[in-house]
Amino acid sequence: MKTSDQKASRKFPGAYVFPPVKGLENKRPVTGLDFASLYPSIIMTYNLSPEKMVSTLSEADELERENKVLHNIEFKYNGNPIRAWTIRHGNKPDQKGLFPKILERLGRMRNEIKAQLKPIGKKKKYMGKVKSRMDGSLWDHASGSISIADAIKDVLSSTKNVKKRAEMVKILDPFIDLSYDNFIKEYSSVCFAYDSLNSKQKAIKLYMNSFYGVTGRSGSPFYILELAGGVTSAGQEIIKHVAEFLL
Repeated sequence: MKTSDQKASRKFPGAYVFPPVKGLENKRPVTGLDFASLYPSIIMTYNLSPEKMVSTLSEADELERENKVLHNIEFKYNGNPIRAWTIRHGNKPDQKGLFPKILERLGRMRNEIKAQLKPIGKKKKYMGKVKSRMDGSLWDHASGSISIADAIKDVLSSTKNVKKRAEMVKILDPFIDLSYDNFIKEYSSVCFAYDSLNSKQKAIKLYMNSFYGVTGRSGSPFYILELAGGVTSAGQEIIKHVAEFLL
């Protein structure tokens, strides 16, 4: 395992931030773009893992003579050039490092949870619209709240998109005959299920991002300057390449 001898408090290259352009952009729509799990993706792509790090040129040359494919890492730290390499996995499972293997597993877990979230999120959204109709402007203080059926009908009538309306009918139809109290119980249950799953996927996301974080913190037992700098420098390069392509 490669461990850095440097325990300095100064930082390696961070994320690249585009310099702001002053003025009003009114020629085209403006949007924000972001990478999905950029740092974990870089770790998985380039096999950035402690046991796959190569710190000397002589070792890198020897590995290349053995037909190993290396990923080159170069950046400056405190004004001094830092260079290292990682051994690429070539999409061969037995060549993947510990970090990429764990991150791939965590990524699959997170994607499975997000897939479960999608239909529950729609149910929460549409049931929330019905609840708003009943609790808001359509509340009849003289005779009590309107029926669930009428509230659902009102929500559907305000939805112009045919495909979306059909989806809402499928989701809301089972609740038509419920009383208000029972509907609220069902809605609360859906909200709890959504919040629970959403908290899990966010926790996994944080866990995945920590793989980069622990390698860049000088007090960490996993501190490897070359690995952490390899992640951020690759991130800068990717962002700049995409910007050149898009702009």
